[in-house]
Amino acid sequence: MRAFAHCPGLLPARLGANEGSQVRETTRPSPGKQRPRALVVSRDNQLANFVARYFRSRDYEVVIAKTRSETPPTSASDWQIAVLDVASRDDLSTLGEIAATLQVPTIAVSPDASREAVVELLRAGADLVLAKPFTLDALDAHVEALLRRTEGAGPGRFRGRYAYSDLVVDFAAHTVTLAGERLRLSATQYRILECLCRNAGAVVTATQLSDAVWGPDYNASSVLIRSHIRNLRRLLGDSAANPRYIHTETQIGYWVPKGDEET
Repeated sequence: MRAFAHCPGLLPARLGANEGSQVRETTRPSPGKQRPRALVVSRDNQLANFVARYFRSRDYEVVIAKTRSETPPTSASDWQIAVLDVASRDDLSTLGEIAATLQVPTIAVSPDASREAVVELLRAGADLVLAKPFTLDALDAHVEALLRRTEGAGPGRFRGRYAYSDLVVDFAAHTVTLAGERLRLSATQYRILECLCRNAGAVVTATQLSDAVWGPDYNASSVLIRSHIRNLRRLLGDSAANPRYIHTETQIGYWVPKGDEET
Protein backbone atom coordinates (compact mmCIF):
# COMPACT_ATOMS: atom_id res chain seq x y z
CA MET A 1 0.00 0.00 0.00
CA ARG A 2 1.22 3.48 -0.80
CA ALA A 3 2.33 5.83 1.94
CA PHE A 4 0.10 8.76 2.75
CA ALA A 5 1.32 12.29 2.32
CA HIS A 6 1.15 15.66 3.93
CA CYS A 7 1.89 19.06 2.41
CA PRO A 8 4.00 20.91 4.99
CA GLY A 9 4.97 23.71 2.63
CA LEU A 10 1.40 24.64 1.75
CA LEU A 11 0.01 26.54 4.68
CA PRO A 12 -3.76 26.78 5.07
CA ALA A 13 -5.62 30.06 5.21
CA ARG A 14 -6.77 31.28 8.60
CA LEU A 15 -9.46 33.81 7.94
CA GLY A 16 -11.64 35.98 10.08
CA ALA A 17 -9.51 38.54 11.90
CA ASN A 18 -11.33 40.12 14.83
CA GLU A 19 -13.32 43.20 13.96
CA GLY A 20 -11.60 46.38 15.01
CA SER A 21 -8.22 44.77 15.59
CA GLN A 22 -5.16 46.55 14.34
CA VAL A 23 -3.73 45.36 11.02
CA ARG A 24 -0.25 43.92 11.30
CA GLU A 25 2.69 45.86 9.96
CA THR A 26 4.45 44.04 7.17
CA THR A 27 8.14 44.15 6.37
CA ARG A 28 8.99 46.78 3.79
CA PRO A 29 11.41 45.97 0.99
CA SER A 30 15.01 46.93 1.68
CA PRO A 31 16.44 49.92 -0.23
CA GLY A 32 17.14 49.02 -3.83
CA LYS A 33 14.85 45.99 -3.78
CA GLN A 34 12.05 45.95 -6.34
CA ARG A 35 8.67 46.73 -4.82
CA PRO A 36 6.00 44.02 -5.03
CA ARG A 37 3.10 44.73 -7.39
CA ALA A 38 -0.62 44.31 -6.85
CA LEU A 39 -3.31 44.35 -9.52
CA VAL A 40 -6.78 45.62 -8.57
CA VAL A 41 -9.59 45.15 -11.10
CA SER A 42 -12.92 46.80 -10.27
CA ARG A 43 -15.45 49.18 -11.79
CA ASP A 44 -16.29 50.35 -8.27
CA ASN A 45 -13.97 53.31 -7.68
CA GLN A 46 -14.58 53.35 -3.93
CA LEU A 47 -13.72 49.68 -3.55
CA ALA A 48 -10.71 49.91 -5.87
CA ASN A 49 -9.27 52.90 -4.00
CA PHE A 50 -9.87 51.24 -0.62
CA VAL A 51 -7.96 48.12 -1.69
CA ALA A 52 -5.25 50.19 -3.39
CA ARG A 53 -4.66 52.25 -0.24
CA TYR A 54 -4.23 49.04 1.72
CA PHE A 55 -1.53 47.75 -0.62
CA ARG A 56 0.22 51.12 -0.91
CA SER A 57 0.43 51.33 2.86
CA ARG A 58 2.48 48.14 2.61
CA ASP A 59 4.74 49.64 -0.05
CA TYR A 60 3.22 47.80 -3.00
CA GLU A 61 3.14 49.32 -6.44
CA VAL A 62 -0.54 49.19 -7.39
CA VAL A 63 -2.21 49.15 -10.80
CA ILE A 64 -5.97 49.78 -10.88
CA ALA A 65 -8.01 48.73 -13.90
CA LYS A 66 -11.75 48.70 -14.54
CA THR A 67 -11.51 45.73 -16.92
CA ARG A 68 -8.95 43.11 -17.95
CA SER A 69 -8.32 44.99 -21.21
CA GLU A 70 -7.17 48.04 -19.24
CA THR A 71 -4.38 46.16 -17.48
CA PRO A 72 -0.91 46.83 -18.93
CA PRO A 73 0.78 44.09 -21.00
CA THR A 74 2.57 41.99 -18.39
CA SER A 75 3.61 38.47 -17.54
CA ALA A 76 2.83 36.37 -14.48
CA SER A 77 6.15 37.28 -12.86
CA ASP A 78 5.16 40.97 -12.79
CA TRP A 79 2.53 40.49 -10.08
CA GLN A 80 2.54 39.18 -6.53
CA ILE A 81 -1.23 39.29 -6.03
CA ALA A 82 -4.47 40.40 -7.70
CA VAL A 83 -7.81 41.45 -6.26
CA LEU A 84 -10.78 41.18 -8.62
CA ASP A 85 -14.24 42.57 -7.92
CA VAL A 86 -16.73 40.05 -9.32
CA ALA A 87 -20.00 41.94 -9.61
CA SER A 88 -21.36 40.36 -12.81
CA ARG A 89 -21.09 37.38 -15.14
CA ASP A 90 -18.67 39.40 -17.29
CA ASP A 91 -16.41 39.76 -14.24
CA LEU A 92 -16.49 35.99 -13.83
CA SER A 93 -15.09 35.66 -17.35
CA THR A 94 -12.42 38.22 -16.49
CA LEU A 95 -11.47 36.14 -13.44
CA GLY A 96 -11.01 33.08 -15.62
CA GLU A 97 -8.90 35.02 -18.11
CA ILE A 98 -6.63 36.43 -15.41
CA ALA A 99 -6.23 32.99 -13.85
CA ALA A 100 -5.32 31.46 -17.21
CA THR A 101 -2.99 34.15 -18.53
CA LEU A 102 -1.35 35.79 -15.52
CA GLN A 103 -1.36 32.81 -13.12
CA VAL A 104 -1.26 35.30 -10.26
CA PRO A 105 -2.61 34.51 -6.77
CA THR A 106 -6.09 36.03 -6.87
CA ILE A 107 -8.68 37.12 -4.32
CA ALA A 108 -12.19 37.42 -5.73
CA VAL A 109 -14.42 39.99 -4.01
CA SER A 110 -18.08 39.05 -4.30
CA PRO A 111 -21.43 40.30 -2.97
CA ASP A 112 -22.64 36.68 -2.93
CA ALA A 113 -21.14 34.53 -0.19
CA SER A 114 -23.35 31.50 -0.79
CA ARG A 115 -21.66 28.12 -1.09
CA GLU A 116 -22.71 27.86 -4.74
CA ALA A 117 -21.20 31.25 -5.58
CA VAL A 118 -17.94 30.49 -3.75
CA VAL A 119 -17.59 27.16 -5.57
CA GLU A 120 -18.19 28.89 -8.92
CA LEU A 121 -15.55 31.53 -8.18
CA LEU A 122 -13.00 28.93 -7.07
CA ARG A 123 -13.63 26.91 -10.20
CA ALA A 124 -13.23 30.03 -12.33
CA GLY A 125 -9.73 30.58 -10.93
CA ALA A 126 -9.99 32.44 -7.63
CA ASP A 127 -7.72 31.28 -4.83
CA LEU A 128 -9.74 32.87 -2.02
CA VAL A 129 -13.13 34.57 -1.92
CA LEU A 130 -13.82 37.71 0.15
CA ALA A 131 -17.45 38.63 0.72
CA LYS A 132 -18.39 42.30 0.60
CA PRO A 133 -18.85 44.52 2.39
CA PHE A 134 -15.61 43.72 4.18
CA THR A 135 -13.34 45.35 6.74
CA LEU A 136 -9.66 46.20 6.49
CA ASP A 137 -8.98 43.36 8.94
CA ALA A 138 -10.72 40.86 6.66
CA LEU A 139 -8.81 42.08 3.60
CA ASP A 140 -5.52 41.87 5.50
CA ALA A 141 -6.29 38.33 6.72
CA HIS A 142 -7.07 37.14 3.20
CA VAL A 143 -3.95 38.73 1.72
CA GLU A 144 -1.70 37.29 4.43
CA ALA A 145 -3.26 33.83 4.05
CA LEU A 146 -2.83 33.82 0.28
CA LEU A 147 0.76 35.07 0.39
CA ARG A 148 1.63 32.44 3.00
CA ARG A 149 0.52 29.78 0.56
CA THR A 150 2.28 31.14 -2.50
CA GLU A 151 5.44 32.57 -0.98
CA GLY A 152 5.95 30.13 1.88
CA ALA A 153 6.39 30.73 5.57
CA GLY A 154 10.03 29.96 6.05
CA PRO A 155 13.37 29.21 4.45
CA GLY A 156 13.48 26.40 1.93
CA ARG A 157 9.83 26.70 0.95
CA PHE A 158 10.66 26.62 -2.76
CA ARG A 159 13.98 24.77 -2.92
CA GLY A 160 14.52 22.34 -5.72
CA ARG A 161 12.21 20.95 -8.32
CA TYR A 162 10.38 17.84 -9.40
CA ALA A 163 11.21 16.22 -12.73
CA TYR A 164 9.61 13.13 -14.19
CA SER A 165 9.77 12.18 -17.85
CA ASP A 166 8.93 15.39 -19.78
CA LEU A 167 7.36 17.15 -16.76
CA VAL A 168 9.35 19.65 -14.69
CA VAL A 169 7.87 21.56 -11.75
CA ASP A 170 10.29 24.24 -10.58
CA PHE A 171 9.32 25.20 -7.02
CA ALA A 172 11.69 28.17 -6.93
CA ALA A 173 10.46 29.71 -10.18
CA HIS A 174 6.85 28.63 -9.61
CA THR A 175 6.72 27.24 -13.15
CA VAL A 176 5.64 24.04 -14.87
CA THR A 177 7.10 22.87 -18.18
CA LEU A 178 6.18 19.89 -20.34
CA ALA A 179 8.61 18.79 -23.04
CA GLY A 180 10.33 22.15 -22.66
CA GLU A 181 7.13 24.18 -23.15
CA ARG A 182 5.85 26.26 -20.25
CA LEU A 183 2.29 25.46 -19.21
CA ARG A 184 -0.18 28.10 -18.13
CA LEU A 185 -1.72 26.91 -14.87
CA SER A 186 -3.95 28.83 -12.53
CA ALA A 187 -2.59 29.41 -9.04
CA THR A 188 -4.97 26.75 -7.71
CA GLN A 189 -3.92 24.22 -10.34
CA TYR A 190 -0.26 24.91 -9.57
CA ARG A 191 -0.72 24.40 -5.82
CA ILE A 192 -2.50 21.09 -6.38
CA LEU A 193 0.27 19.88 -8.66
CA GLU A 194 2.95 21.17 -6.30
CA CYS A 195 1.43 19.33 -3.34
CA LEU A 196 1.34 16.10 -5.34
CA CYS A 197 4.92 16.53 -6.59
CA ARG A 198 6.33 17.39 -3.17
CA ASN A 199 4.85 14.10 -1.98
CA ALA A 200 5.77 12.07 -5.07
CA GLY A 201 5.19 8.37 -4.60
CA ALA A 202 2.74 8.89 -1.74
CA VAL A 203 -1.02 9.22 -1.86
CA VAL A 204 -2.41 12.69 -1.12
CA THR A 205 -5.99 12.39 0.11
CA ALA A 206 -8.78 14.67 -1.02
CA THR A 207 -8.95 16.11 2.50
CA GLN A 208 -5.24 16.88 2.48
CA LEU A 209 -5.54 18.60 -0.90
CA SER A 210 -8.50 20.62 0.34
CA ASP A 211 -6.64 21.77 3.47
CA ALA A 212 -3.44 22.56 1.56
CA VAL A 213 -5.04 24.43 -1.32
CA TRP A 214 -8.17 26.04 0.09
CA GLY A 215 -7.51 26.00 3.84
CA PRO A 216 -9.28 24.19 6.69
CA ASP A 217 -12.12 26.73 6.75
CA TYR A 218 -13.34 25.51 3.35
CA ASN A 219 -14.16 21.87 2.74
CA ALA A 220 -13.62 21.45 -1.00
CA SER A 221 -15.99 18.89 -2.45
CA SER A 222 -14.72 15.82 -4.24
CA VAL A 223 -16.45 17.16 -7.36
CA LEU A 224 -14.42 20.38 -7.23
CA ILE A 225 -11.15 18.51 -6.68
CA ARG A 226 -11.92 16.06 -9.50
CA SER A 227 -12.65 19.00 -11.77
CA HIS A 228 -9.22 20.52 -11.09
CA ILE A 229 -7.51 17.14 -11.49
CA ARG A 230 -9.31 16.62 -14.79
CA ASN A 231 -8.16 20.03 -16.03
CA LEU A 232 -4.59 19.33 -14.89
CA ARG A 233 -4.58 16.04 -16.75
CA ARG A 234 -5.85 17.80 -19.87
CA LEU A 235 -3.04 20.35 -19.66
CA LEU A 236 -0.50 17.56 -19.16
CA GLY A 237 -1.91 15.48 -22.00
CA ASP A 238 -2.65 12.83 -19.40
CA SER A 239 -5.43 10.25 -19.23
CA ALA A 240 -7.41 9.02 -16.24
CA ALA A 241 -7.72 5.59 -17.85
CA ASN A 242 -4.00 5.30 -18.59
CA PRO A 243 -2.26 7.97 -16.50
CA ARG A 244 1.36 8.90 -16.94
CA TYR A 245 1.62 11.66 -14.34
CA ILE A 246 -1.43 11.94 -12.06
CA HIS A 247 -2.71 8.62 -10.77
CA THR A 248 -5.93 7.96 -8.85
CA GLU A 249 -6.07 5.79 -5.75
CA THR A 250 -9.75 4.87 -5.85
CA GLN A 251 -11.83 6.46 -3.07
CA ILE A 252 -8.66 7.73 -1.38
CA GLY A 253 -6.79 10.38 -3.34
CA TYR A 254 -4.12 11.04 -5.96
CA TRP A 255 -0.39 10.50 -6.45
CA VAL A 256 2.40 11.15 -8.93
CA PRO A 257 5.39 8.86 -9.53
CA LYS A 258 8.67 9.48 -7.77
CA GLY A 259 10.64 11.90 -9.86
CA ASP A 260 13.91 11.58 -11.71
CA GLU A 261 14.99 14.71 -9.79
CA GLU A 262 13.52 15.71 -6.43
CA THR A 263 15.62 18.13 -4.39
